[in-house]
Amino acid sequence: MDKATWRRVENSGIISKSPVRVGAILITPNGSNNADVTLYDGESTSDVRVCKFQVYKDNTRLFTFYPYLLTERGLYVVLGTNVTDCLVQFCREGQG
Repeated sequence: MDKATWRRVENSGIISKSPVRVGAILITPNGSNNADVTLYDGESTSDVRVCKFQVYKDNTRLFTFYPYLLTERGLYVVLGTNVTDCLVQFCREGQG
């Protein structure tokens, strides 16, 4: 993933409207309770749910995919409760 970029996700929403390769996701909870983030293959929560990540309230956690997680229709991210920060590393399919 030579041309991968990191994007800070501050609100639930569309990361890409085209296929992407996700290399990693970093989740920082706010410390009050466990945090969760969900990825969808597409542009909304009506699309296929790819995975849901949950982290313990006191632990920032990096999840990596080897070689990567491929979406076919785009990438939509939902920030659940108690998320302070979320970073997603990805590149659009065909860009490296």
